[in-house]
Amino acid sequence: MESEEQASDPRRHPIVYDTVVVLQAALNPDGPAARAVRLMDEGRVEVFVSNRLRSEYEETLSDPVVRSRFPHLTDERVQAILGRFDALAQRIPNPPRRIEFPRDPEDEPVLNLAVQVGADFILSRDRDLLDLAGDPLLRCQFPTLRILDPVTFLQEIDREQAADRTSEPSIEPAAPQPDPSVQKRDIEMEP
Repeated sequence: MESEEQASDPRRHPIVYDTVVVLQAALNPDGPAARAVRLMDEGRVEVFVSNRLRSEYEETLSDPVVRSRFPHLTDERVQAILGRFDALAQRIPNPPRRIEFPRDPEDEPVLNLAVQVGADFILSRDRDLLDLAGDPLLRCQFPTLRILDPVTFLQEIDREQAADRTSEPSIEPAAPQPDPSVQKRDIEMEP
């Protein structure tokens, strides 16, 4: 459940995590992908996941080939990260297909989810998605959507935080206010 502070935070970006970012977060809890996912835990981003994308997370994290390649990706780790998404991400039905991406049709669910929810960011390591970030047609149709890798995203968030800190007004003592109990007739001016 969203706290009042989170709901009013203008910097709480809507975001979609691509499956590879979730896999990397599970594999390396100290890496940039894991740091980006921790922003969800801290309530600093609003994460969206469709039913299809949630299934893709689970299938990838449970894939026998992936598990044999990364034996430290245990059932406990998989359940822990999936549990975090189940508890904290906004789960929505699979969005309609609004964007066709012939270069890699498997990326369409991520793109369509981001468009459906009005995401500010897609976090990905997928070269096809990252290349799409500079596409003029995508930029024209969805000017606020940015597709970034976790490192670049974290740098962007750090820059925002620094800008927020420098733009906060400094607290100066208030100018003395006249005492309302003193009336004009009580003040005498010397010539």
